[in-house]
Amino acid sequence: MNTSTVPTWQSECCKSNHRGKLVMIEGAMITCGITISYWIDFGLLFADPNEVAWRFPLAFQIFFAAIILAFVMFLPESPRWLVLKGREDEAKEVLGALLGDGTDPTFLQTEFTAIKATVLEMAKGSFKDMFTMDEDRHFHRTVLAYVNQMFQQISGINLITYYIPVVLEEQMGMTLINSRLIAACNGTEYFIASWIAVFTIEKFGRRTLMLFGAAGMSISMIILAITASLKTSEANIACIVFLFVFNTFFAIGWLGMTWLYPAEIVPLKIRAPANALATSSNWIFNFLVVMITPVAFDNIDYQTYIIFAVM
Repeated sequence: MNTSTVPTWQSECCKSNHRGKLVMIEGAMITCGITISYWIDFGLLFADPNEVAWRFPLAFQIFFAAIILAFVMFLPESPRWLVLKGREDEAKEVLGALLGDGTDPTFLQTEFTAIKATVLEMAKGSFKDMFTMDEDRHFHRTVLAYVNQMFQQISGINLITYYIPVVLEEQMGMTLINSRLIAACNGTEYFIASWIAVFTIEKFGRRTLMLFGAAGMSISMIILAITASLKTSEANIACIVFLFVFNTFFAIGWLGMTWLYPAEIVPLKIRAPANALATSSNWIFNFLVVMITPVAFDNIDYQTYIIFAVM
């Protein structure tokens, strides 16, 4: 529910020229959480076999849920939603707060009028409108939003995010401690790389960054397949390097982009249901990749990387 709601709420509560950067920051925060989890797992490795080694990582997630629960109470509803529900005075108040103190009343009224016109357009839409092919090509846009999220997952990012310690141990013969340490370093580099998109999204645009990221990820997977097949210490080092390189390209081109792009290509009248449907694609194919990756490595070993290179 959060992953389908937050990008929509964020896009409705920010200026259009800030939307790209803010959604990229949202992606960076995802990698921040991944990094924290890696380092916690590494630190608690030394507590094993004490039960705290597995109980604390599970329980610690409550801390972040509690923060969200506490602070979401202070978040305003988006002006568009308030207008949709007929609460126009509240919408003006929230809009004024978002635009900042000292906003010219005429400008505020102009923005409110534009939002109201937008909401009237949104109110005309329904779930079934996503599957129509009129002059606005709703179905075409919905499919683009859906497959955009799908391709993010079948790029193979969660092969690394979920299984990098296993890959390092079972494919490269690393020790438990070293595999967890490199996994934590990989997550840290992933977080750092995610900020590149924050500062380049408006300069280079959505499509350019996605093409750049896709090309880099595909090449990285090909090199991973080659190095993993050689089974030498030198090849293992190269393999580790390109696990980092893959994450860098993904962070630049596909981490936050798949939450931004669908919201921008679908018409306003179907934005909410189309975003929800696209988000379902993300989690469906996330589940698919996570389930098939161990089976693929057991049966075809390094050739697993070739599958993701093609994807």
